Amino acid sequence: MRLFLLVLTFGLGLAAPAGADDYASAISGYRRAHGLSAVKSDGRLAAVALKQARAMASTGHRANLLMAGARRVGVASVANPKSPYRKFWALVITD
Repeated sequence: MRLFLLVLTFGLGLAAPAGADDYASAISGYRRAHGLSAVKSDGRLAAVALKQARAMASTGHRANLLMAGARRVGVASVANPKSPYRKFWALVITD
């Protein structure tokens, strides 16, 4: 089964940090505020994230919506009135 995760969105209410360590620091602060441990930057995971971001920027979203073999789709949204983003969407499409 091929599975395409098109959108993974999370809103932390954070200003956009400059680099990977800044992101990890901001996410860690958010996690600590909720009683969780800190995270650290991982170069291998950053490479995977960069590959996904490039795919999304170039062709990923439209190409997946028009995927010839697609037979099933799942779409969901969750409202969060406390977030500045208000609503979070995710779409998963597969054959």
